[in-house]
Amino acid sequence: MSSKNKKRYIDGIVLAGLKTLILAGAIVPYKMGVVIGGLTGRLAYYLLVRHKKKTIENLRLAFKGEMDEEEIENTATACFENLGISLFELLCIRWSGLKKIQKSITVEGEGYLREALKLGKGLILITAHIGNWELLGMLLAHMGYKLSVIAAPSKNIRLGEMTNAYRLRFNIETIVRGEQTSARKIIRSLRENRVLGILLDQDIKSDGIYVDFFGKKAYTPSGITSLALRFDIPVLMIFIVREERYRHRVIVIKPEGLRRGEDIKSDIIHNTAIFTAIIESFIRKYPGQWVWMHDRWRRSLMTTKDI
Repeated sequence: MSSKNKKRYIDGIVLAGLKTLILAGAIVPYKMGVVIGGLTGRLAYYLLVRHKKKTIENLRLAFKGEMDEEEIENTATACFENLGISLFELLCIRWSGLKKIQKSITVEGEGYLREALKLGKGLILITAHIGNWELLGMLLAHMGYKLSVIAAPSKNIRLGEMTNAYRLRFNIETIVRGEQTSARKIIRSLRENRVLGILLDQDIKSDGIYVDFFGKKAYTPSGITSLALRFDIPVLMIFIVREERYRHRVIVIKPEGLRRGEDIKSDIIHNTAIFTAIIESFIRKYPGQWVWMHDRWRRSLMTTKDI
């Protein structure tokens, strides 16, 4: 079987499995779905050997001298369990809506959102792949915020289309990074005083810079920081974390120490470093809720250049 046909075969299995889970979400009660999701995530930990290996490698790299092997193993397992639970939460929400689960979500700092939007310039809202970040977007839209999110193009086209359609059910606009119309959509979104959400914790194919992340240089997207500086757009950060199996906490943060001076290149580096430091602080507090299987230090580990 050629690599191309193999990829199609695997993509087909993924889609078929996802459609089966979507149907299961229609009949499984929410709390039972959370339990099943945790078990599914734990099973994935043992089946997805390559992702398990990368997760453990990254935890060792980030917490060298801070975590022993047992703690690393437990954190890695928790990471997969969180993803499994998050998936089943989203499947249940697809059919039952947010009313039930919203009762178990505490929101801190919402006033920052309202204050920023009063300026009429739109709002850049930075977050990370922590907790159930897709649920966070749905919650904001449910609360009445006009939300657009910048997303990376999916390697599986049909899966990407399903994900975007799912967001649209909750009135969330998806702006796919790198498309010809993406820049125009971003500007239009801000002019309409919408909330523009972006995840800033991965090494992706876009303009970026190296900043410290767990004591090591990590290539980090800088375009959104540049946009905020050039057009004087307010920037806030937001995170959703799982406090208990059935409870979440949303925390809105107004970053301190941001610079808007005359040297925009220096300000981009400075501000991006602040955003990344805040993201790291949340990951350190909730290490089992971040996506450690992502190759975050890929470029910096590949090069010996002074960065």
